[in-house]
Amino acid sequence: MLGIIVKTFLSFFLIITLMFLAFYILRKFHLPVSNFYGSEVGMRIYGRLQIQPRKSIYIVRVLNRVLIIGVSENSINLLSEINDPEFIRAFDELYSPVERKDGKFFILK
Repeated sequence: MLGIIVKTFLSFFLIITLMFLAFYILRKFHLPVSNFYGSEVGMRIYGRLQIQPRKSIYIVRVLNRVLIIGVSENSINLLSEINDPEFIRAFDELYSPVERKDGKFFILK
């Protein structure tokens, strides 16, 4: 009886370990890593203003366009669009990550 319980726990531990190993390998080598301020698909969130609970306004860069969007619980609406390259360059410089001496990054605001 004790042998069956031990085998069950060892099998469970082995399966969980293999799942974490597979996730680590996929994340390390295949899945693009993104964060709040940018990603590998040409998108970047410059800022967010929460107006009410579950209602926010975002300034988002998608490729060469800056979109100002309103996001609520049930919808996403385009409020404005900016195509001016000088404005986009200014936002990129303002919100570009800066490396500190300790190797960590922060965003200038």
